Amino acid sequence: MKEFVRREIYETHLKKYMGKEIIKVLVGQRRVGKSYLLFQVMDTLKKQFNNPNLIYINLEINEFETLNSSDALYKYIKSKSKQDALNFVLIDEIQIVTGFEKALRSLLAEGGYDIYCTGSNAQILSGELGT
Repeated sequence: MKEFVRREIYETHLKKYMGKEIIKVLVGQRRVGKSYLLFQVMDTLKKQFNNPNLIYINLEINEFETLNSSDALYKYIKSKSKQDALNFVLIDEIQIVTGFEKALRSLLAEGGYDIYCTGSNAQILSGELGT
């Protein structure tokens, strides 16, 4: 796990929603610490839940470059998911995926997913996900 400065105020707010099947979106300008807040969320989830199934995707690294469409993102997450368990999905820079809203809404509708995303531009708040 990377070293980071704990942001306790944000963590207190996020803890209210941890383990709940809703989409949590952390937005802000680039380089303000959204990725490290996501690391903090993962650390907290590991402490709060017994052996949580964490599915972490950083769309800025080469390993995930093929996840550029809603369908590819959905299939990847499903391949890493565990049946009959709450799956924790953490996606950094979600706006890189074209049509990401469709994949996230589908996962949420199916149930069994606690979703966290970071994003750096207004596109992430457009459309239905913003509501």
